[in-house]
Amino acid sequence: MSSYKKMKCFNLMTGEFKGYLSTLRNYVTLVPDKDLGAEVKWSEEGGDMYLVKATSPADRFLGVAERGYAGWGLWGGWRDAVLLNTDGTISLKATPERKLYGPYDSLGNEYVCWAERGENNQAILRFVMED
Repeated sequence: MSSYKKMKCFNLMTGEFKGYLSTLRNYVTLVPDKDLGAEVKWSEEGGDMYLVKATSPADRFLGVAERGYAGWGLWGGWRDAVLLNTDGTISLKATPERKLYGPYDSLGNEYVCWAERGENNQAILRFVMED
């Protein structure tokens, strides 16, 4: 569908640049340096949209990991269909009110998580695929 690119992340409310999508132990993270960012692309299958990260030997898919963290999962797990909303946010197709937010700082790492239903979250991210 498209080639792999870097994904820039901004705070939806303030417009502040927050980093590039990346990975740490198959969890989604934010990193400040483009060179450390993951290579990602949009992929469609059966009418569903997925965000896919280039990984060898098999690509990984954006999804819900434990405790609300966002993860990069293989075909059988942590793989969820997503929506790219008109405001640039990413939400789960099954529960569109759950959007990606970050950074959630834990032990010096900046993780990306899924907001809970009805949560007033001011750290929702807006995503821009680089050219």
